[in-house]
This record gives sequence, C-alpha cells and structure tokens, in this order.
Amino acid sequence: MARQASRSKAGKKATRTSGGRGSTMPAKKSASKATSKKTAPKTTARTATKAAAKKSSARKPAGTKASKASTAALPAALDARSRAIAIFKFADTMVQEVSKGFGEEQATSQSQAGDNHLLWTLGHLAVSNLWLASLIDGENTAPPKGYEESFGMGSRPVSDASQYPSLNEVRGAYAQSVQRLMTAAEQLRDDLLTQPPPVATGGFVSDRLNVLEKAAWHAGWHAGQLAALRRALGLAPMMG
Repeated sequence: MARQASRSKAGKKATRTSGGRGSTMPAKKSASKATSKKTAPKTTARTATKAAAKKSSARKPAGTKASKASTAALPAALDARSRAIAIFKFADTMVQEVSKGFGEEQATSQSQAGDNHLLWTLGHLAVSNLWLASLIDGENTAPPKGYEESFGMGSRPVSDASQYPSLNEVRGAYAQSVQRLMTAAEQLRDDLLTQPPPVATGGFVSDRLNVLEKAAWHAGWHAGQLAALRRALGLAPMMG
C-alpha cells in the first residue's frame, strides 16, 4: 500500500509537472516564439534593404542628369580660348585704369630721359595689337598714318608732345586695336588654335592661342611701367 501510494503521488506529481514550466510542450512553444522573434528582424532587415535599393534606384536618374549637366558645363569652364581672352581683357582693363588721371601736359612726361611715357605706351600697344591680330587671322590692318614710325618696333619715346597725335586720338586708336584683336580671337576656328601663325615671328609665339597669351603679357608689362610712372609724377597709385 505504501508503495502504491508513493507511486500514485509520483504519478500525480508527474501529471502536474507535465503542464508546468518544466514540460516539453511549453518548451517547444517557447522555442517557436523565440524563433519567430529572431526571424522577424531578418525579414525586416531584408525589407529595409529592398526599400533602400528602391530608393537608391529612384535617385539614380536625378543623379545621372546632374552628372550630365556638370559634364556639359565642364568644357566651357576649361576652354583655353575663353581663358586666354579673359586674361587679356583683364590686362587691358589694367592698362585703362593705370592710364587714368594723366593730363594732356603729362602725356609725354618721363620719370627720366628715355623712359616710356603714356602717349608712346598707348600708341605702341595700339600698333602691337594690330600686328598680333594679324597673327591670329592673317588679315593685316594698317595702323593710323605715322603710328608705325612713332610707336612701332624700334621707335624711341621723346618728350616733345608736338611729335605725336593728341592723347585722346591715341586713346581711341588703342581702344580700336583691342577690339580688332578680340574679334580675331573670337572668330578663330577651334581647329586653328594650336596651329602656327600665318607669318613667322622668330619664335615669339608658338601657335595662335599663344598670341593671346603673349598679348596679355605685353599689355601687363607696359601697365607696370605706367604704374611706376604714376608714382614718379606724384599721381595716386591705382593699386596699393
């Protein structure tokens, strides 16, 4: 009897345990829930990845358009002709600015004998620009009468104002020469930019694009001389 009672109690205990925390059925259900919880984040991650891919794909057309637009603008930004023209225009602006404030009586003033004065400098640049333009397009434009002798290569500035045209006339001739040079540069075909000039220059320029670069250098060279002359004459400096 005692043994039967003991077995009965053990059976009841086992029966109670089978539905408790230690039973295998609840353990399976618990594992299933855990697996479900672990699987859910993976599904979410995959969904998020797909969603991100769709968004990325949606952005590609806009990015491609922007890239194409940027590429289209690139040649203009790096165009050698445009840069050379811009540099020459800057040098021309400096010549114009540094030549302001001179009176007619100062047009042939020199810091010392033999130095370039304003009138000679503007006339010389006018003659030079016409020659440089011919190196670009091959068309000769004659300077005003007497300019070659007074302002051309090998000429020497003198302080006698009566030997020259008026300051206003020379300023006008200089402005026209700049326009002539710019027209030649803007109308030059792209395939001729790296071609040698139509006439020999003794190595002064290498190609037609280099003509513009040398024109800017030449104008800047003489702008510096005028800046020094301003100081010698007591005129206000244009820069510092």
